[in-house]
Amino acid sequence: MIVKFPRALEPDNWQIVIPKKVFVYSAHLDPWSRNESIIHILGSITKKDLINPNRSQLYCKIWIVSEDSQSVIVDTSKVTRITDPDFTWEDFEIISEIASHLQNKRIIHAPAMTVKFPRALEPDNWQIVIPKKVFVYSAHLDQWSRNESIIHILGSLTKKDLINPNRSQLYCKIWIVSEDSQSVIVDTSKVTRIIDPDFTWEDFEGRNAEFTCHFNITPDVLTNTVVQLTSNPYKVPNNSMSLHQNFKQGQRYNFTVCLEGPFFGGISTDWFIEWMEANTIFGAQKILIHNLSIPLYLKPYINYYKRIGLLEVLPWDLRFWPTANRSATIRYNLQPIMIVDCQYRLQHYSKYIVFIDMDELIVPRASTDKTWSDMIDHLNCPLHPHSYGARQLWFLKEYPRIENTTLITQDVRIRNTYIANFGIRSKYIADTTLLTTMASIHSAFEGIGNTTCVMTLEIGSLHHYKSYTVYNETVQDDTMTKYRIELMQRVKNVKTEIDTQ
Repeated sequence: MIVKFPRALEPDNWQIVIPKKVFVYSAHLDPWSRNESIIHILGSITKKDLINPNRSQLYCKIWIVSEDSQSVIVDTSKVTRITDPDFTWEDFEIISEIASHLQNKRIIHAPAMTVKFPRALEPDNWQIVIPKKVFVYSAHLDQWSRNESIIHILGSLTKKDLINPNRSQLYCKIWIVSEDSQSVIVDTSKVTRIIDPDFTWEDFEGRNAEFTCHFNITPDVLTNTVVQLTSNPYKVPNNSMSLHQNFKQGQRYNFTVCLEGPFFGGISTDWFIEWMEANTIFGAQKILIHNLSIPLYLKPYINYYKRIGLLEVLPWDLRFWPTANRSATIRYNLQPIMIVDCQYRLQHYSKYIVFIDMDELIVPRASTDKTWSDMIDHLNCPLHPHSYGARQLWFLKEYPRIENTTLITQDVRIRNTYIANFGIRSKYIADTTLLTTMASIHSAFEGIGNTTCVMTLEIGSLHHYKSYTVYNETVQDDTMTKYRIELMQRVKNVKTEIDTQ
């Protein structure tokens, strides 16, 4: 849409702000403005509204055009003071001075012009903020926003720019369209925090990043909002993201799955179907993956699961990192920030999120338990854990197959007897109502609940199907055979469905 740049009334004259209550005449830059711009608006207000401490909050909005008339910044600030220069307090309508503090803004007399409302990239994908330095993927409204709006932008930046205290200041810009599409709010705020959810701090140049901004706008206003990140608030950014605010939608699912690594080649058709169907048996109602490179032979099956509503696929195009050896520049294809993106998208739709890789399954191991719900019900946990931890069991794909069904979970049943402590190659199920921090690869860090409840081997564990070169003693583990008949039938049905299309 097109936003009309306002034309100032020339010459100044009285104008209405709130009929019968608030009026304005002229605006003046305070001569003592230095590091911030203090603007005084002269006008009139009723005595009742002047002295009433519960009066409506007023705001100043400024529209600034660059000297070359090629870019526009629009900013909003609360009125911080209302004073009356007439100290007699006689019973008249009051002439008032309204002051607003606007940080680091240049005021330029400018002609009327039109401003193009930015179109968000759909679906989300990587975009450049500063070439070779700062990049963004998605924007999310913080679930704890109440009297202000806290926005998290997920992205990436160089290690040097992350740890350098003298790095360039970054800004968030939001564009909000009213529900009736008749009005627009544009606001800018400094990035107040940049954190990296990857706490390993290994020596990789490309870092994960969450950029946080605070806006003096209540979340209920944020309908149809586009977010941008920029290093220069006076220029038009070259990135645009839709603001995700899923917590307004309410829960739809009991269990959803976040695939912890970007999806790329080397996955067989048989295993992909088996993995999808096994998770469905366990209780998955939606599975979210980020696509680095889906092989052509898998696309019919990807499309099938998308069509029935089980699978959502988001692009994860990392070509923005200008390097021939990307794996040496960015750790695990920026897996940590991808996990956080998945968490933010699903945590308000779903009671639980299951975090696993493509070669893993969190399996209910008790003979009477079939689903994750059964498993959680039988755990002897402290009151209200924020997550349920599954320790890893290596299932060794290079060992001779027990059967030849083409199903990995039925044929690969030899595993190591070694069981690592939770936190070492482990995975988990998070209770989204209690998790308060960003999700991580192997465990959840903090939540409202007491702690992570680690599953006993008798109740549940992480089955990791992989070729492994370091062996302890081995044992045959037949836990997954209880799903044999149903799983084989499900896989057969999917293949038949695809073959007949």
